[in-house]
Amino acid sequence: MSILFLSGPSGAGKTTFLQLLRRGELAPHLQSMFEPGAADWPVLDMTNELRDAIKRDGAEAVWSRIGAPDRRVIHYDIVSVPRSGQATYADDPTFDFIGGLDDVQFVFLRPAPDQLLQQFSTRLEARQAEKFILSRIWTRLLRPKFEQKLYADADAIGEICDRWGDFAGQIAAKHGNRPVIELRPVYGGARKPDFEVVRVGLSASGCGHSKRSR
Repeated sequence: MSILFLSGPSGAGKTTFLQLLRRGELAPHLQSMFEPGAADWPVLDMTNELRDAIKRDGAEAVWSRIGAPDRRVIHYDIVSVPRSGQATYADDPTFDFIGGLDDVQFVFLRPAPDQLLQQFSTRLEARQAEKFILSRIWTRLLRPKFEQKLYADADAIGEICDRWGDFAGQIAAKHGNRPVIELRPVYGGARKPDFEVVRVGLSASGCGHSKRSR
């Protein structure tokens, strides 16, 4: 099984990246970094419900239940671990889930901290304008408010990015040794989204204003 592991903080542009990949609208040099059929792979969102199922039933049972194909994109929010209070990414059941796979390609969408805050705030305003039911208050309002406060602290989000970049490199080395592709969202004059390659490698490169990059 081959996995395209698409990661980044909430609001970094993961959904936009997938849309551009599917439409063949990424820059040619970037589009060529992925398998030709990756644009059509089904997407699996790594939710808390899915994590609970992995912990409860085991990775093999969950893969069997979801009828996993030979190719899949995993959509992963890197803030989910610190938000849940887990000490390290190694504690996340996600990595039991991919533990037996030998072909995992990591993509890390990593906006600069001020850019991430702006992108997330714009999305939060749009969500708050929507109607939502009581059971969705956490996902539509309270969780985004937590993240907006986090994103306003450049050092804090920078440290999370650094931790994830290092961990992703370690995991990638164990699952096919493909380099982590680190991308930054950019916008042209017409505000058309695109992504630029920051680096391709197996370790973190620093994240904007993080303490480690000073």
